[in-house]
Amino acid sequence: MLQLNIKQVIVISTIIHLIVGFGIPLGNDEVYYLQYARYPSYHYYDHPLMVGLISKIFSFNLHVKHHLFYRLFSIVASSVSTFIIYKTTLLYGTKKQALISSILFSMSFYFSVIAGVFIMPDAPMILFWTLAFYIASYLLFSETIDINQQHELLIWFGILSGCAILCKFHAAYLWIGFFLFILINKRDLFSTWHLYLSMLITAVFLIPIIYWNYKNNWVNFSFYTGRVGLAGHISFQYFVREILGEIFYQNPIVWIFIFIQLAIKKSNASFDKKREFLFLMSFPLLFGFWALSLSRETLPHWSGPAYLPIIILVSTGLQQEFIQGKLNLWMRAMVVMFSVVLVLGIAVINYFPGTIGNKKDMLHYGSGDFTLDMYGWKESSAKMLQAIKGSKLEKVPLVSSAWFPAAHINEYITSGTELRSFALGPVNDIHQFHWINQINGGLPERDSLLYITTSNYFKDPVVLYRHYFNKITLLNKIEEKRNRSTTRFYYLYLLSERTATLKLIQ
Repeated sequence: MLQLNIKQVIVISTIIHLIVGFGIPLGNDEVYYLQYARYPSYHYYDHPLMVGLISKIFSFNLHVKHHLFYRLFSIVASSVSTFIIYKTTLLYGTKKQALISSILFSMSFYFSVIAGVFIMPDAPMILFWTLAFYIASYLLFSETIDINQQHELLIWFGILSGCAILCKFHAAYLWIGFFLFILINKRDLFSTWHLYLSMLITAVFLIPIIYWNYKNNWVNFSFYTGRVGLAGHISFQYFVREILGEIFYQNPIVWIFIFIQLAIKKSNASFDKKREFLFLMSFPLLFGFWALSLSRETLPHWSGPAYLPIIILVSTGLQQEFIQGKLNLWMRAMVVMFSVVLVLGIAVINYFPGTIGNKKDMLHYGSGDFTLDMYGWKESSAKMLQAIKGSKLEKVPLVSSAWFPAAHINEYITSGTELRSFALGPVNDIHQFHWINQINGGLPERDSLLYITTSNYFKDPVVLYRHYFNKITLLNKIEEKRNRSTTRFYYLYLLSERTATLKLIQ
């Protein structure tokens, strides 16, 4: 493993990303974020504008209709980030250690797959995060930098941090870590106006976020307050789930290396300030989500960027903890684990017979099967479209009760047709579709609607809409199969004889 060079690492990892990007269909989140590109805005209910803008550009305004091209930016950005993490590690250690850092980065499921293949806000965020982190490291620790370069780099740090915040809000932790370090170790920076200009530049990037929220009753901030506000009780179950999720997302062997470095290795005095900077750029974010997970359910990828500095910290000490042969053996084991998980993932998603979820209840058939989030919609949508046309209901608006399957319906059924689809429900359920509905002219005052739901996420239209329609009739049940065995069912209901306005739940 350690006989490779950085170019070979990037080429190999890019090939792997292309295979994964081609081999796995779009997931729930990815189809939803594609709607950002299909209905562009300067801000969205869930996230700032960057993921929608990037998707629109790299899919040639959605004209190239293939999931690999939709994911192309994530793949390119991951390759660039791998090189940046290599260059950053050179400021802290040797070429061999920088190579180790790039390999650890490439073998992380979070950095290499979630943010390296899929259409996620994390993909552009990690690119800008690694760039900002490199700029900050070069500014603080390069031995050849002069005062003019330092001032220029401060400005670039502000720009790149702002770009990262336009991907996801918690990129603000870049400034938190940097500010804490200069407050402790480099207070002379507070005497230059370039630092304050850099802060101002980052603040300018917040304008579309703040303005959109002002125009929409701060709904985006309310959404995030509901997700990250303290719940007032302790749940160790959530905390354990968060830690286990982080271990898997970062690759368990990477975590073994982290444990060795953080729990065993003694600090090297000549590395103290650099080590301190790596800690400050990592642990405020990490501890923040760990504390949150004690009272609320969290997602392991939220803390993912915190592992960038940790990977550098680990890579600069591994050669001292392992003799060369053993280090190579562990690195190979890490690559094997990564490869096995990817191969099994692609195989299970595409070829597992039937479902790994519920098989007892027909209405909820397939529930609990996470692989169905990335399987079947393209093929099954053709059957649904045929059923709609066969029933001569092409002019009846399609509705769903949540942002998924609303995004799938938009992407696979109505796209390129005269059919119109809407998400019908409170904003907490339909998310950005509250605004997409308005762009599409609002729900028509029709006597009938066609409701679509799936068995793995079944929502009963009688429970949802019985106060609005006299008749709710099941028109069609479409069976989906994988490897000749049933995975789930798609249900098409006709809602007719409207008795009340639906505006209250749009």
